[in-house]
Amino acid sequence: MKMITKICHELEEDLTIKRYECIKPLQVEEESLRDLKYVQPVDCFVAFSRRSVYEIKISIVESTTYRCCIIYGSLPSYTRQRQAELFNEENNNFDILIATDAVGMGTIHNFRKL
Repeated sequence: MKMITKICHELEEDLTIKRYECIKPLQVEEESLRDLKYVQPVDCFVAFSRRSVYEIKISIVESTTYRCCIIYGSLPSYTRQRQAELFNEENNNFDILIATDAVGMGTIHNFRKL
């Protein structure tokens, strides 16, 4: 972080640092899901391509009554943040989060649905 701060200072660029506390770390399941009938609200799927994110979303929507939020790195930052907010908001209809590794790179900061 010091290097980024120094670079921004040298370039006379504004820098805003936001720190977030992770409410609960992600828990990796010991076994693969194998069947979407076992998907539960608040599950988070991590895929490794944008295409996979959408394939998983389509499969879940077609196989369950759940609605999904999606996050991947090339989404505009406002959209990524809004998807995280929708997933975190209580009393909404978004139950599942599907993301690329952006989920672990500070793109979204916490999961409140427990």
